[in-house]
Order: sequence, then structure tokens, then C-alpha cells
Amino acid sequence: MKIELAQSGLHSQHTDVASAVAWTSSGSLVSAGDDHRLLLWNETLDDSQQVLAMKEDWYPTSIDIGTNSKKTQSDVFTVGFDDGKIRFISQSGRLEKTMDAHIGAVTSIRWSADGQAILTAGEDGILKVWSRAGMMRTILAQSGVPIYSASWSSCSTRVVHTASKHLAIVSLKANAKPETWKAHDGVALVVDWSSSMDLIVSGGEDGKYKVWDAFGQLLYTGATDSYPITACRWAPSGEMFAIGGYNTLRICDKTGWTHALVKPESGSIYGMQWCSDSTQLAAASATGTVMLGQIVQRYTSSSHHIVTQMTATTLMARSILTNVDEELDFREKIVMMSLLYEHLIVVTTAQCVIYRENNWLSPSTIMSITFIVFKIYLLLTLCLLDIEKVYSYDRLHSSSITISDDTVVLIDHKDGKLLHVFDTQSGRALGKPYTHTLEVASILLDHAGTTLDRCLAFIDKNRDLFIVQIRRSQFRTEKLATMVTNAMWHDRNHMMSVLHESRLDYWLFPSCAFIDAEMLPLMKKEIATPSDLGKAPCLISFSGNLCCVRRADGASTTYGIPPHIGTLQSHAAKNAWEDAIRLCRFIKDDSVWACLAVLATRGKELNAAEIAYAAINAIDKVEFLQRIKNIPTAEGRNAELALFSGQVEEASALFLQSGLIYRLIDLYIRLFDWDTALEIAIKHKTHVDTVLAYRKQYLDKLGRSETKTKFVQYGKSIEIDREAIQAKIDAEIEAERQRPGASPYV
Repeated sequence: MKIELAQSGLHSQHTDVASAVAWTSSGSLVSAGDDHRLLLWNETLDDSQQVLAMKEDWYPTSIDIGTNSKKTQSDVFTVGFDDGKIRFISQSGRLEKTMDAHIGAVTSIRWSADGQAILTAGEDGILKVWSRAGMMRTILAQSGVPIYSASWSSCSTRVVHTASKHLAIVSLKANAKPETWKAHDGVALVVDWSSSMDLIVSGGEDGKYKVWDAFGQLLYTGATDSYPITACRWAPSGEMFAIGGYNTLRICDKTGWTHALVKPESGSIYGMQWCSDSTQLAAASATGTVMLGQIVQRYTSSSHHIVTQMTATTLMARSILTNVDEELDFREKIVMMSLLYEHLIVVTTAQCVIYRENNWLSPSTIMSITFIVFKIYLLLTLCLLDIEKVYSYDRLHSSSITISDDTVVLIDHKDGKLLHVFDTQSGRALGKPYTHTLEVASILLDHAGTTLDRCLAFIDKNRDLFIVQIRRSQFRTEKLATMVTNAMWHDRNHMMSVLHESRLDYWLFPSCAFIDAEMLPLMKKEIATPSDLGKAPCLISFSGNLCCVRRADGASTTYGIPPHIGTLQSHAAKNAWEDAIRLCRFIKDDSVWACLAVLATRGKELNAAEIAYAAINAIDKVEFLQRIKNIPTAEGRNAELALFSGQVEEASALFLQSGLIYRLIDLYIRLFDWDTALEIAIKHKTHVDTVLAYRKQYLDKLGRSETKTKFVQYGKSIEIDREAIQAKIDAEIEAERQRPGASPYV
């Protein structure tokens, strides 16, 4: 990625310091400077139009433009000045309103995402929130030191601001305690909160920029610059941010790594803002120069092609095998692109174009952006019907939502512990929200397997990784790893790569946690050690047999993944168990055998599961599977397999639905849940003596006497005849064999 920088001409730029820039709703650029002028620029910065010639004692410090809800109305510029006043100036240059906001200079002005509130900070150390009409709503913070910068959270319910060497997060909720932490060795000068990724970037007099999560945990620290960081700004997409300093402009991705570094002769950069589609960056500098940067040289790749953006409207597709280039031209500016599943998707400002990877001459699909937005709007409308009081469209961002072809999951913006689950076909909520014990930082849905087996992976505030079966009537959650930096599902198979504790691992089959948790340690394989990865690595892709990681020095390192796990999962999906067994015998690896055992157990293929467990010497599981195979009915075998996977309630429900009451009682006897076993026996008026007999046998082995009141009561009235009990059990099993559809397992 690079940035092509254009600078304003000498005859049209500010004659003194340019302090702030902003984009209008129509895509025009406006700037304010110490020469007391408000300028509106053309697309090439070679000409400007004066909006307003301000008074000699007006020195603008910051500017922002609120959301224009009525497109027929012109924008109103909200400008802060060094005298503590905020002035609303129309695009025609008329002064609409003036209000006394702070004592001393106004250092920061930010409109909320919904355009209903204005956040201001000043040298007086006070943080205020104003209504759209300019009426003060609340004082969020009062500090003994100047607040140089402040920014809204993605949902506009919290605010981050600087305070000397610290950063502080304050909530709009009453009585909520602020979160404060030391951020820099010098005074923190600038801070910005991404509206899309829920990440924070800050810069200070120590010459460092840092990336934080929404909980104040440090994610990345940039190299120390020779001069203070004077500006920072997230792109609306959340995929990158810009850092400004003395004669320095830096473009970094969301992990903090620098993609582009330019050294304009501009002095310190004081104000920056991205355009709405994240393709252009505007900056104002100490020399009065206004700069406009166009993002180019972005690329996306697959195993066969690399597609690079050469200009704002041109892509170059290069074949890795033949080294042949194909140029793709578009009428409109390119906003984003992605190369996945053998298709290239290119989004411009007006349309979405889809190419097949083997045919660059003509696109296979061209869709209007209006049509795509309508479809997304319709899907989200269906999903948000049940929680419209919880969510609104402007509060959805990429880190709070994850989508597969059948499921949508959202993090509740008011309570980060809640996850809302929806079906994409109906748009309806699937039961009650999933509730975690801590706030959830990021969520990921897998794309492999059936709808019922859909799994959600999420990382919480403590950086712990969990996996949950999100489409089950009862949520099942298992913890996979701790100190997780980031995780990524495989694009085709049910595998996951994880960066945690400074190393890179991958799980062969993470759902093993719900089928046989004891096999989970065998499912984890190390790909790279901390010495291989270095500091602050980041997962880029996990596709095919390759896992790509970018290191802190910018080097992209690709690690190979053995192909047999994907092949094994493919055999299991096709019920080709003989092929799967042959593959495992060829590989001769306990992890592969364990993966087959879990896959076969999930697929109810007991013979393959028995062979796989025997190969890794899991004798107890082999014996249990042999016991299951002796059960004459499919319902009974399914219930015992559910019990094998730890799903006691599901096993109980299956026994009860199929009328296998003795099996149900025996289940709770084996679990030593004597009270439940006796309760079921009494309710169905059968095998009460069986429960009493096994309970007495259990206590005799322990050398203890009965203390449970109900067992004592029934023990006095019911005689225990072990021969009669055994005969009754034999009769139950024989009756089970005679049931319609009963057949031995083969």
C-alpha cells in the first residue's frame, strides 16, 4: 500500500498555519487556518474558493461537519477557536450561531456518528457534550490539565480523551466510573477511536503512536519518532489509520504496522480527516499547505493471482504461474476489492463488479451499489426487528458483527457480554441471546459443516478464546486458549489458526471440544515459535494449505499446513470412512487418528471410531463404543453417543422420547445421580427396586449407611430381590430388541 500525495498550490494555500480540514457531505474539502480564512478546495487542490474571511482575532483550532440528514440542505461547519467559542458557519459563509464553550482554546470538536451530539474539549480541562442545536447536555470530565484531544466510541456511548500522559474513557451513563491508564512517557497530544473496529490510536510528545483495544489494553507500539505525534485519524473502514508529525505522514493498518511513509516539506501536521470511502486522506500543516493523499498499491491475492490497485480507477491482475498481467479499468473510483473462492469482487463508488479468476476479459456479474445496499438493509432489518431498541444501523461495525450463509451474530452495543444470534433466511432471533461472563472483544463464525454444527469463536476482554455451538437449543461453550492476539477460521475446512502467547498454533478440528474434550490436546499443532514470529505478529490469511502471518518488521511469512486434515474432513463429509481409515494408516500420526475418531463419532460411524480410538490406545473409549454397538435400537445408540459427548440432557431427552425408561434410569445410575434416577422410577412406576438395589450396592462398597430420606422411606416398603431385578432388566432388553425397526449395529 502507498499514498500518492498532492499539495495545494502556492497561490491558493493558506498564508499562515492551516489548522484543520474536513470533508463535506458532497465530497468537497474545506480547510481553516490562522490566516483567518475558511477555504473550499477543488479535487486537485490547485484552486480554492473562500467560504468566509474571518475577523482578525479569530484563530480556528478545529473543525468538523455533522451528518446531514436532509441531503437538500447545505452543510454547516462547526469550528472551534482559540477564544473558547464555537461558531456554526454555513457553506455559503453565513455565521449561523456562536456559543461560549470553553475558557481558553477549543482543542477538539467531534460530531457523534448519528449526528445528534457534539463533543468538545478545551484547554480548561473540561469535556462537554452539546445537542445538535448547540445546547449543552452534560459535562463528561473535568481535569486539572488541558484536554488536547477527544473522540467518540463506535456506538457514541463512550468517549476517550487525553489527560497529560494518560488516556481516559468516560461513559455517558450516569455513575459510570472512568477508565484511566498511562499511555505515553510524554504528554498525550492526540487520540482517535475507530468507528468500525472499536480500536483506539493515540500519539504523544514521546514521538510514539500506540494502538489500544476498547478496554485499554495495548496492542501495538510504533517506533519512536524524532518529533511529537501531532495528528492521528482512523479511516471510516477501520482497516487503516494515519499518523502525522513534523514533515511526516504515515499510513498504518489496523494492527499498527506502517504500510506507507512520506516526508512532505510541510512542517507539523495539525489536522487530518479521511473521506467517507477511506480512499483519500486530507491533511493541514504548519506551513499553510493542504495535502490530499490517494491510497494506491493495495493488493489482494490467491494461490494463482495477485491483484494490485495501480491508480484510483485501475487494477492489475498478475498470474503467479505465467507472470502475465491483465489490466482492469473502471469508470469510478475503486473503494475496495477482495479475491476469494476463485472470484474477484471490486466495489467502486457506483457498482459492484465480480470477475471469475480464470476470465479477466469480462465480468461475470455487475450490480448496482444501490441494489446491494438494499439487500444488506433488508437482511439487517429482518435481524434487527426483535432488538430495534438495542441496535441501530449506524452502530453496526465489522468487529461487532459476523455473518455466515445461514447465521448472523451481533455483539450488543449496550452490554458487551450479550451476543444476539439470527437466522439469515427468516431474520428471526434464535432464542435468547448468548451471555458471556465478560465483555466480548471480537467474534468469528466458521463457514464449514452443516447449519446445526455452526460454531462461533470469540475473544473476550481477558484475551481468552472460546468456541460455542451457536445453533443448538442449549449453548455449549468451551475454552480453547488464553492470551490470544487474534484467531482465524480456515476458508473451507473446520480448522482454526490462533496467535497466542507469542506463538502460532492451529486446531485440526475445534468442535472436538463438544464431542470428546479429552482429544482436544491432540488437536492442537504448533506452526511457529516466538523466535520465528518476533514481536506483534498478525494473521493475514488461512487458506488452502497455507497460513500467512505478517511480522512486526513487515515481512509476510507463509507457513505450510499438512493437507491431510482437509482431505480427512472431506472424506468424513462424504461418509467415505474406508478412505479416511486408509489415509490415517498412511500418515501414522496420533493427531490424525484422534481427528478421525472425533469425526466418526460425530457421524455416528462406530466402526471407524472404534478403529481410530484403538490406534491411539484409548481403551476405555473403545469399550464404551462396543457397549453402544450392542444396543439394539438406533434411538438408544444415539442417546448413548450424546452421553459420550457429555450431553446428558440431550441423552435423557432421547431416551424419554423413545420410551426407553429403563435406559434413562440406568443413565442416571451410572452418573451416580441417585435422586434423579429414583424420581424418574417413581414417576413412571417402574424399576424403583432397581434404583434402590444399585444404591445399596454403592453404599456397601463405601461402607456407609443410607442418609437420604426418600431412599430410607422406599427402602422400608420395597423388598429388594436381585434375581427378580435382573430378570426384569433382561425382559426390558429383550422387549427393546423386539421393537419395530430395531436392528443390531453393523
